[in-house]
Amino acid sequence: MTAAAVSAVLVSGCSGGAPAPTGGTGDPADTTPPAITHPLPATVISGDPCGALTTAQTTTLLGSTDLHVEKEDNTVAVMCHWSNMSRGSQITVQYLYGWTRGLGTVYAKRHQIYFREMGPVQGYPTVEFGWKFDHEYGRCGIAVGVAENTAFEADATISRELVGHLDPCDAADRIADAVLTTMTSTP
Repeated sequence: MTAAAVSAVLVSGCSGGAPAPTGGTGDPADTTPPAITHPLPATVISGDPCGALTTAQTTTLLGSTDLHVEKEDNTVAVMCHWSNMSRGSQITVQYLYGWTRGLGTVYAKRHQIYFREMGPVQGYPTVEFGWKFDHEYGRCGIAVGVAENTAFEADATISRELVGHLDPCDAADRIADAVLTTMTSTP
């Protein structure tokens, strides 16, 4: 199931037979996300997610300038996918406008999905989440809370030859860091 489908379930409240979750590093009973000490305005996710990363950033992250780019919109998020077809790697950035509780949306469902608290990126709390632990397929999706009511998602699929050798969440962290750099440097 795609990250967008998991996002839709998080908003709708349906559990849809998700596998048993694995707990985060914090108290598993706690459904309150960490406080955001330097919130960004909600407008940071109101634009085009294809502008969340510069050409230089996508080239660095995917190792090529020959990328397939696709924009998608659903009832939860507007997203942009950048793919390096020859390597089988992909980046997706989702502006989660349907998550009106920011990371609270994921924390409220942490017992119905795969959930793991991660270290902050540029001071903003992050959570790896999904239907299951997807590292064996080279995938990782992380949600980044930028305000109490605002979050975005950074998804990474690493190249086929690196699956099992690199942690895809390291790539998702780099994507989130690049998105935050763009968000905070854009007037």
